[in-house]
Amino acid sequence: MRKRIHLAPFALTSDGHLILNAAALDGQILPDALLERALQQRGRLFVGIELSAVEVSAAMKRTRDGIFETAAYAVGARQRRVRRVRPR
Repeated sequence: MRKRIHLAPFALTSDGHLILNAAALDGQILPDALLERALQQRGRLFVGIELSAVEVSAAMKRTRDGIFETAAYAVGARQRRVRRVRPR
């Protein structure tokens, strides 16, 4: 089975980096040729696989859960600080 190359020009990583699609380099469309060309470029290399709709949905749920957990931790820390400062 041959892999199809995604032609979106950029990808945004979860840590905020913007990645240029190697497919934009010289119009390569074969994965082996893309990888060879990408390895010749400066910068870190990101190789990715597109997620299915089910995988995206699961990832988004985990992300939402993590965001709520992080917010709860921040709220708790603030409430503890207020209690320590506020005289009783």
